[in-house]
Amino acid sequence: MENLFPALQGNEHIKNMIAADVRRGTFLHGSVFESTLGDVALDFAYQLAAALNCNNNAGSAFCGACDSCRKILGKNCVDVYLLDTDGKATISVKRIRDMIETAILSPSELDTKIYIINHAEKLTAEAQNAFLKVLEEPPVANTYFIMLTDNAGALLPTIKSRAPVFRLSSPDRKTAADTVQLKTGVPYEEALYAAAVAQNDISIATEVALKTDAGKQCALLYESAREFMELIAAKKSCAELLYYAASIKQSREDVKIIFKLIYSALRDIIAVKTSASAETDFYPTAQKARPLAAKITVRAASAVSGEVLDAIGALEKNAMPKNVLIAFSVKAHRALFS
Repeated sequence: MENLFPALQGNEHIKNMIAADVRRGTFLHGSVFESTLGDVALDFAYQLAAALNCNNNAGSAFCGACDSCRKILGKNCVDVYLLDTDGKATISVKRIRDMIETAILSPSELDTKIYIINHAEKLTAEAQNAFLKVLEEPPVANTYFIMLTDNAGALLPTIKSRAPVFRLSSPDRKTAADTVQLKTGVPYEEALYAAAVAQNDISIATEVALKTDAGKQCALLYESAREFMELIAAKKSCAELLYYAASIKQSREDVKIIFKLIYSALRDIIAVKTSASAETDFYPTAQKARPLAAKITVRAASAVSGEVLDAIGALEKNAMPKNVLIAFSVKAHRALFS
């Protein structure tokens, strides 16, 4: 049983429960998986799709070697559909209606049809309402809808009442670093740093450790957040904060990631100031966070956290990243001395 859904570290109870449902034929046709695992969750969804179609899964969820497994895991199966944002801010009702048109057709290669909806929180309310009918009564037997999201709260209650929500946890920092070191052969300190950059997402951490283009971009955003956080904790002048903010020339989505990382750093600082045994998300270890934590009070860190959330909200409403960075710098500086 140890090889169940190997893309997903930990979460043994959920993996065992899902594998048992698949074997019994009782896995529900709709499911929601909430996590911050990114590509790991997507890889898991494809492995779940393989399990739902594998007839050679003795002792595991799927064999990985049969024709259906190879096609599904290779993302080359016409009966497994991926619906994603495709770089858009939302997933529109038209995309859902197009999906529904394919859902009335019988599968071509498999005994099932599987729809993976990535970033399901991006479905508009209209899209969710349109999706509800097919989720309630799939027009073709053995049709499954696997929804991935980092915020199940954004889904309508009617969706969640028809598709159970499974909350997937990230591996801990040591597990993530150990796995990255095993996969890449880099020194442990580099693996630990990569795990911190990726917030324990093993697939992203591997890219960081291998210094691929994608990994370098992730590290760049992380370093931007780290440097911004150091300026804030050191209570640099408003002019210095504004100067650094002006140097950040990233897309709206990347600036949003920087703010989310700053928020994670602030949570770490509050954690290490309030608990001797705190674990960290942003910083590689609690020891790395403590020198910065010594420079800022819990009250100030909490106040700046509020400004970070406001900045993220403004970006989600399509505010210009440059304007948001400028406004945040002024408000964060003010919050430090309030």
